[in-house]
Amino acid sequence: MCEPFEMVDRAPTWVGVDVGLKRDSTAVAWTQRRPDGRAHVAVRIWQPRRDGSLETSDVMAFLRQLALTFDVKEIAYDPRLFEVAGAQLEDEGLPMAETPRSPERMTPIVGAAYDAIRRKEMTHDDDREFERHVLAAVTRPNERGFTISKARSRDKIDAAIAMCLALHAIELPPEPTVKPWIFWE
Repeated sequence: MCEPFEMVDRAPTWVGVDVGLKRDSTAVAWTQRRPDGRAHVAVRIWQPRRDGSLETSDVMAFLRQLALTFDVKEIAYDPRLFEVAGAQLEDEGLPMAETPRSPERMTPIVGAAYDAIRRKEMTHDDDREFERHVLAAVTRPNERGFTISKARSRDKIDAAIAMCLALHAIELPPEPTVKPWIFWE
């Protein structure tokens, strides 16, 4: 649902990253809770250079900037194309979370994002390129439900995948807090 929202500095924020192969786009989506509880998603999309490549350092610099601006709780990414960069950012203290894009892993992630969109529980700014990525996504059914497929999609869908990862991260319940060395109170 297109409903602009100004992201709040230092507010809890969850991030999804989808790095494209050569000649494909790359996207970072970040999300925060609106005052009414809905998730708001913003995206940044990089197009490949003329030679088809992407400068990963640009994506890394953008993730560092997000971490400086917001209280980033998690950055979910597929380690297949971002493994070294993800490890480096984790070494720098960013909360990186490997999220392999296997059908077993992505089916519930994509399904939950689809449900959030259907229930109007997420909003976004009036970003036509983001909208094109989401509308271009084509489902791929499997025995557990469905996921989205780059191979079957008519156009680039990297922002849709990054959005799914960010929405999944914001929906995860917080880890229980365990006080070290205290087993009773």
